[in-house]
Amino acid sequence: MGGYAFNVWTVYLLFAIFLSVNLMSPIRKRKQIMRDLRRRMAMSGSSTGSPETSNDLPGSGTMGETQ
Repeated sequence: MGGYAFNVWTVYLLFAIFLSVNLMSPIRKRKQIMRDLRRRMAMSGSSTGSPETSNDLPGSGTMGETQ
């Protein structure tokens, strides 16, 4: 390698690190997001009177509907 072996192998190592970080980062982020969504769904499922089923909230009716 003409005396440049150290520089060449360093670049290969840095490229391998860069590539592995770019492949693993989205996987870890997706797992974190899914974990957070599961936690939020568990918390909203345990609360009483979820907004989806409650009709006594202001603005929950259609336009022009009188009560």
